[in-house]
Amino acid sequence: LEPEKNELCLFKDELKSCRAENVRLKTRVADLESQCSKLPKENAALKNTFCQSLSGDDARVKFYTGLPTFATLMVVFQYVSAHVPDHGRATTSKLTPFLIMLLKLRLYLTDQDIAYRFNITQSVVSKIFKRWISISYQRMKPLIAWPERENFTGQCRLSSRNISRNACA
Repeated sequence: LEPEKNELCLFKDELKSCRAENVRLKTRVADLESQCSKLPKENAALKNTFCQSLSGDDARVKFYTGLPTFATLMVVFQYVSAHVPDHGRATTSKLTPFLIMLLKLRLYLTDQDIAYRFNITQSVVSKIFKRWISISYQRMKPLIAWPERENFTGQCRLSSRNISRNACA
């Protein structure tokens, strides 16, 4: 009976240890879940920090987007974003993808560079760009006045003319 008693004591000790470990792990899981629930808000705040840094800083707007002022940026954004489905997002979160498109166009940034800057994946950058460039083109197409062919060919650089007769036409 004595060996069985020792074995039973060992099992009780092991059970006690497992219960303590279980409580510790449950506490750790709760802490991690709490941290994870805060991450989307922090991520959005970091992305919006760039957007907010443009507000009231026309030189920065000009550098990053090519548009002369923040007011102009917002007018163009509102004109284009009116035709972008919400998907349950607020208008401020729509500004980030719009800026991603403009950064790529203005600064020739790679998808990977933008992904690092905005803490998103390269494939998300690519999807954002394709979606927003398409919508922007459709919305702004009537606003673009292309020069007549005769006026344009005279201004073509010689190096371009040597490449192809139709390169500038």
